[in-house]
Amino acid sequence: MPGSFPQMYKVELKGLKQMVVPGNQFSHQARLLQQCLSLYTLQLKGRRRGESMTADTDRFVQLCKKFATIDLLANGPPSPPWYSLPTQQNVKVAIETSALGLPQSYQNDYAAKLPSIDNLLSLPLVNLETVTGAVYQHDPVLGVLPQLQRFLAVISHFYHSFMADVQGSQLSLTMASTLPPLALFQHSATSGPFTLTSDTMKSLFNCGITIAVVSIPSAYRDHPVLWASLAHETGGHDVKHASGALLTDLRKAVRKFFRTDPLPSDFLNITDEQIQGILWSYWIDEAAADVYGLLNMGPTFALNLASYFAALWYQSGIFDSNHFPSLRTWSIASGYKFLETHPTDILRLSLAIGVIENLRGLSQTTRDQYITTLKQIAQLCTPEDTPKTIHGYVPTMDMSKIALQLDLSEPIVPLETMQDIARRVGAHIATVQLPTLEGKSIQDIETWDDADEMIAQQIAATFQNGASVVGMGNPAQLLAGATMALFADAEKYTVVTEKLSEALDHSYKLDPTWGTP
Repeated sequence: MPGSFPQMYKVELKGLKQMVVPGNQFSHQARLLQQCLSLYTLQLKGRRRGESMTADTDRFVQLCKKFATIDLLANGPPSPPWYSLPTQQNVKVAIETSALGLPQSYQNDYAAKLPSIDNLLSLPLVNLETVTGAVYQHDPVLGVLPQLQRFLAVISHFYHSFMADVQGSQLSLTMASTLPPLALFQHSATSGPFTLTSDTMKSLFNCGITIAVVSIPSAYRDHPVLWASLAHETGGHDVKHASGALLTDLRKAVRKFFRTDPLPSDFLNITDEQIQGILWSYWIDEAAADVYGLLNMGPTFALNLASYFAALWYQSGIFDSNHFPSLRTWSIASGYKFLETHPTDILRLSLAIGVIENLRGLSQTTRDQYITTLKQIAQLCTPEDTPKTIHGYVPTMDMSKIALQLDLSEPIVPLETMQDIARRVGAHIATVQLPTLEGKSIQDIETWDDADEMIAQQIAATFQNGASVVGMGNPAQLLAGATMALFADAEKYTVVTEKLSEALDHSYKLDPTWGTP
């Protein structure tokens, strides 16, 4: 059980029926913080970190620089065939023209049902592109089919791997869909990577569609090593949301871990542990997706994710060249808005460390090496002169919400305290026994072990030699090996990308869902 925490919170209750407003003061403070954050974004200069560079942090910097040469914010093909004016007719034509490129199971259970949906045109344009692009991008004329097939091979592997492990564990768990998610390349990078999960699809359309759709920006289509971070989407979100009550079990488990319930009726006597339980149960979907992603493709998932975010935030203007590479140390929601559902960037590395510490099938030496590297990267990526705060509303379980103002700056609360809490949460998600899994932990079902690590290292060595890796491993092992190879020498990016693409083409041909019978 978790131990006690130092007093660190200024918490204000603003229940839905209780409109007394210390919340006004909170909103004002949030706006000031947001203004400060804008100044940081525009004017950060000259901050130097105190720690010395190590060989691993130097390699990490080189990988971040390589990722930063990719235009992660660019638009790319294909644009929706209806441009800005979708109609029932042109949407129907786009779907029906391309549906024959799908396996028959997807034609029946997905494509055939879309044109009959009455509210299809009422969707936001990004969602309309998502649910229809998963079909029409299979038209070879649009020019993205080879890349899409590679991406589908990755997605299908993550999904099939979990299903196979469930069957191997002889669980009675029923998945919402036996078909892996579909996918598309979103023409605009504005929304970043996201998933319309099986339960989201079911709630959007009352027509029996339970197949999820994974969306990534088209800017990433020619850069498959970036897809390693997408283990978060398919190995995480899609599996959890297709697995019945698994997400509910995880939310309950983290609240129990922090002794969150029952909450005091007036919130005046709420404990520090209960506040952590409220926060992490709010973050649980995204936190668990990270954990599941790491269990799918190993500790290199965290290396890849950190490199990707450092490059993305640099290109977005959040950090300037003097602060590169850096990760966000703040989560700020101004006004009466809820916090972002993802844990604060820097805490996600600690979450990963907690999982790695508990990878039972991975040797202690290997675990220690990854943990040391990730701790060094976390230190490197923590700017000295940016906000370290968690500031925003978080819902409770009883239709109320609390306003969190967590100052993570010393001496009030060291950031290290929250990092240690994140580490313990990661360990708990990976090891807690869950009712939906019939008393097993997720690591009992899906994990990364010495055999996976050895294959990934062999693949990495082959990449570094510029040789073919076709058939050397499954897509998760290929992506892990590619990340290892680039972490060792980022200048090999072009050859690694070429050889990884060839191997994923082969994986697609052998895939049980997409491959040629």
